[in-house]
Amino acid sequence: MSITVAVIGAGMMGRIHAQAWAEQPGVRVGAVADADASRAAAVAERFGAQVLVNADEAMVGAQVVSICTPPHLHAEQVEQAAALGADILLEKPAAFTATDYDRMQSAIERHGVRLMVGMTGRYYPEGQAALATVRSGALGSLVAYAEHMHFDASELPDWYFQRHVAGGGVLLTNGIHSIDRVLWLLQPREVRVLAATLRSLAGRGDVEDFADLLLDCDGLLCRIQLLWQAGAGATRAVELVGAQGTLRMELYRGLIVTGRTGQREEWPYPQDADFLERTLIGIRAEVAALLAARTAGLPAPSPLAENRRVFDLISSIYQRDRYGSGANL
Repeated sequence: MSITVAVIGAGMMGRIHAQAWAEQPGVRVGAVADADASRAAAVAERFGAQVLVNADEAMVGAQVVSICTPPHLHAEQVEQAAALGADILLEKPAAFTATDYDRMQSAIERHGVRLMVGMTGRYYPEGQAALATVRSGALGSLVAYAEHMHFDASELPDWYFQRHVAGGGVLLTNGIHSIDRVLWLLQPREVRVLAATLRSLAGRGDVEDFADLLLDCDGLLCRIQLLWQAGAGATRAVELVGAQGTLRMELYRGLIVTGRTGQREEWPYPQDADFLERTLIGIRAEVAALLAARTAGLPAPSPLAENRRVFDLISSIYQRDRYGSGANL
């Protein structure tokens, strides 16, 4: 049976979502909606899809809706899609207020639809290899976790720096991936924020462009540093140190695992991909996972309730710029 997908938002992520859906067997991109009709047309014409300005019109007749708009629009669009009985793939950040999370959770429960939050870090091959390594116990008992994620701010769109649109800065936009990765890889029962520093180094917009976090995850200290800075070299690395070995994951590049006896294993990235190509790898795996859940009658992977735990942690950090002791979440 054919599945019709509506893509809401025709920016960079909307283009990638449309392509990922169109590649799936038995899936048709039926409509692309964007406030900029010319931008919607540029995406839609590649897939023979209808071009619309209004998101609610584009959703009619779709079994799945991909929402790729800025987060201040998400709650209303999720409610519209859920009311039409469509499953939803929602780009992150899912929302930036607890009220919007509650609205969306209520809508999907009321209408019995799936909502998957697009946490692509779980679906890249190096992420999957890291998860398998950690779960196998090959590293032994973990003693340290660290992540550095630095981006060239000159390559980021202006709306990333506007709080009323983006909801926050680097902590929300990129930190939601970093904190989700900690919870996904380690599965901690309890997470506490021991320290957090947020700064606006460049003064661009009204959000933070630097965040430095120290989390306690069931007794394991996890350090996360996030930066948007013009001209910054791309640094996206995660390192786990264990009693039996060390894992280093360079996002979009690969994974290296070393053991105390000197053995070394490497998982290279599958291709020398540019940003759009490598992002497509993750989105392609996401849409396949949501389709598999639909086929098997299973709940959505990376569900909204899981993402809410990450949001609550981020929200608590925003409430107190510097932490002396954290709340249990």
